[in-house]
Amino acid sequence: QPIDRITKRAAAIARGDFAARLDAPLVDDEIGRMTRLLNEMLARLNGAIEANRHFAADASHELRSPLTAMAGEIDVALRRPRTEQEYRDTLQLVRERLSEMVSLVENLMLLARAEDGAPGGTVREVEADRLVAASVARLAALAADRRVTLAVEPGAPGIAYADERLLARALDNVIANAIHYNRDGGRVVVTSGVDAAATADTAALVWIRVRDDGPGVPEAEWERIFQRFFRLDQSRSRRTGGSGLGLAICRAIMTLFRGTIRVVDSSAQGTTIELRLPGQLAAGTTSAQRAS
Repeated sequence: QPIDRITKRAAAIARGDFAARLDAPLVDDEIGRMTRLLNEMLARLNGAIEANRHFAADASHELRSPLTAMAGEIDVALRRPRTEQEYRDTLQLVRERLSEMVSLVENLMLLARAEDGAPGGTVREVEADRLVAASVARLAALAADRRVTLAVEPGAPGIAYADERLLARALDNVIANAIHYNRDGGRVVVTSGVDAAATADTAALVWIRVRDDGPGVPEAEWERIFQRFFRLDQSRSRRTGGSGLGLAICRAIMTLFRGTIRVVDSSAQGTTIELRLPGQLAAGTTSAQRAS
């Protein structure tokens, strides 16, 4: 009878109701263990299906505008003969929009893989302070263009367990966001540290905090800013060219490595966002560095 019930429910699920689950087992026998494994498989399958649905919906929504704009620019160029320079200008505009589309598709695919639970790169030991220094160097020109000062405050040197390329991407997104939504002449301060030393059973928690001097985020929106395509200020987002995916990608990346990202403080004087993930203190850390 238990196997017959499982068979009937599985047949119903196979017809398309992938959100449904088998009845929870009452005893921990062979059938109970099989039921739990099947429910885990169904959850993973449903996650993959939902991720693909989100990808298709998001791609069709977000790609429509740049495709329409490119078609319009080409149509204008073809209405009458143009000079060589005018044709070059049109091609340059189309090339820029294509670059934006490529970046958008890559971001959407990363989100889809993360929602599917797909593994994200190779987990290695990543030096947090070196990661911070490299990210600040990459974004120095953007900060200068926005008249924002970028600074690094030293902290306890930590080693994070993650894929360095993906973690660097998450940190770049957070810092770039802090630059874009800062005030003129503001500052962005990045620091890193470790909460506790690793033990035999648990890893330490390595954190990186990015603090800006922007207008702040209302507390009711602290979670919503990590949702895809959510923007606090639509007009500013259009000026800065953001797609509304940056912080959503950060959360997806942190989730892949059992980490978190959250707003820890925000007011009219600025916002602090913290990335936190498993790791350890760097070897040779001094007592003074631990205290910092």
